[in-house]
Amino acid sequence: VLFRGRLPVHAKGYMTHLITDASIRFIERNKERPFFLLVSHETPHFPFQGPGDENKTVDATNWTTPDAPTYVAMLEDLDHEVGRVLTSLDEHDLAEDTLVVFVSDNGGFAPAANMGPLKGAKSTTFEGGIRVPLILRWPGKIEAGTTSEQVCATFDLTRSFLKLAGSFTFPGRLDGFDLVGHLTRKKPDFPRTLYWRGKRGERIWSAVRDGDLKYVRKVEGETEDWLYDLSADLGEEHDLSQSRPKDLARLKKLLADWERKVKPVR
Repeated sequence: VLFRGRLPVHAKGYMTHLITDASIRFIERNKERPFFLLVSHETPHFPFQGPGDENKTVDATNWTTPDAPTYVAMLEDLDHEVGRVLTSLDEHDLAEDTLVVFVSDNGGFAPAANMGPLKGAKSTTFEGGIRVPLILRWPGKIEAGTTSEQVCATFDLTRSFLKLAGSFTFPGRLDGFDLVGHLTRKKPDFPRTLYWRGKRGERIWSAVRDGDLKYVRKVEGETEDWLYDLSADLGEEHDLSQSRPKDLARLKKLLADWERKVKPVR
């Protein structure tokens, strides 16, 4: 279901390509002035259809059926389409003055996706579900090849973008910190406390990370929970809930206090 403004649009083509085409047209229209462009590519995601699968039938029987080869084809096509956007910036001499951010909203869909050393996948609060790629490109401002261990979340980008735009009057309460400024000014990293909650029907995944310690909880009829030290156990293989009861109690309280303040909306 596509809309341009409030009007429906009927377009033939592969969704990833259509989104890229529209993004490039936007860049061309706005190349003479500052702009903000959100390119919401929705791939890779089910239904699993690659750019060459125009005749592949997708219905209720296979809507979410994992298909690793198609998943790879979708990823490779996404990589190509991101390249088209970057090429457009180059062609209009905008690359030096444009911050490009590549980020995902959640981990991959198992078992089609490979999380590498991370445990879990999309819809969980294990690292495989919430730790995602974040790549920033800003020639002249951020040195190529730079890596950062600063703990961050996507809501930090909201404050970062507003800062870059020169807006210092934030609407209501705004979580997050200026991540881009942190990187460009090469500030020292600092520990943070972050919270997650994902509810699907009767299943609720929650987590709190405080420094390197992380408490994960799953409620689905019964409650399961775990405690990990991410500095030594990125793959969340060693549950510390029995050996570190004080830390377990402290993080449980942090999560409980947060949940009292931040009520679910569904």
